[in-house]
Amino acid sequence: MERATAYAFHLPFGTDCSLMAKVTDITRRRFDQRAQLKLPLKGAKKHPGRQELPAHLPRIEKIIACTPKQCVCGNCGKENSVIGYEMCEQLNVKPAEYFVVVTKREKRACKDCEDRE
Repeated sequence: MERATAYAFHLPFGTDCSLMAKVTDITRRRFDQRAQLKLPLKGAKKHPGRQELPAHLPRIEKIIACTPKQCVCGNCGKENSVIGYEMCEQLNVKPAEYFVVVTKREKRACKDCEDRE
């Protein structure tokens, strides 16, 4: 088996391993310092999840209507009825005023086709 050179791995410092030795030494010293101070090693942070926005903030609703093509049933050609909304809330700020923008996108379905099934 052939021995790999630094060029085979496209290392930025080529065959000069003194830089790699310095980097390794610095990393080892930082690890030792953290161990002496009993600090936890840095790891992947877990995402805490989204929290609900405070209820006392005023809501400004924006309703985004479906396109005309989405308002018509693809099977029978009749107009679809609004069956609900997909909602998302985003915290915004005016100078010295906080508010929540509630965006609603229409979801449509045909009542006639639903009754046939």
